[in-house]
Amino acid sequence: MLRYLTLTLLAVLLTGCYSSRSLVHELTVAESNAKRLPALLPAIDHISLENAYLEQLAAVYNEPDGYADISSQTVAYAQGDARINDVTTLFERMVKDRWTDPYGQAEGYIDCRLTYYDETDTFSPYPLLTFASLGLSMMAGLPTGRRNIIAEVAVEIYDSHEGLVGRYHAIGACKFLVGSYRPQARRRANLLAVREAFFKIEQHLIQDHDHLSRALAQP
Repeated sequence: MLRYLTLTLLAVLLTGCYSSRSLVHELTVAESNAKRLPALLPAIDHISLENAYLEQLAAVYNEPDGYADISSQTVAYAQGDARINDVTTLFERMVKDRWTDPYGQAEGYIDCRLTYYDETDTFSPYPLLTFASLGLSMMAGLPTGRRNIIAEVAVEIYDSHEGLVGRYHAIGACKFLVGSYRPQARRRANLLAVREAFFKIEQHLIQDHDHLSRALAQP
């Protein structure tokens, strides 16, 4: 019994260390050798991200429909939610390092928005443990609960005349442990869920490569 408790505690502590480490790995995207689309300008609907993450009315931007061109630099949200920058950075890297040719004149643009986001509690023994130990387990660094994130992402591709040539959406999910010593857990889980959705969309882009390339090449 003691051995089981020791192994369980060790596993939880290791999970806590993982949740607290840097997010560089999740934001790193390896270049793809698969077929790439012609160069496209990436744009992202920041209002959809704000509605999901900030849980307040979206701010008004100068960009039409809330879209921000991120082809030159990532928008910084000093007073906002770090997850907005995470998704923006990840999308830009997916576009330039995996989905499209990063060189040459853009044949159109590719935009992204978060169409669905939900975060719910899932069954876990940790709340009962916290209550039974009068909060001592929480002070010792053990989790206080477990939550699940589901994110749906939509990606649309437009030609140089702003004609829609492709639309894709995919869902990603990730569970994470909640606790005082897991400050990055929610942020990491969100990034992993969105990343999963992006890689699902990538498979559709590879399948439709020839069709999309011909549509984007139309004068």
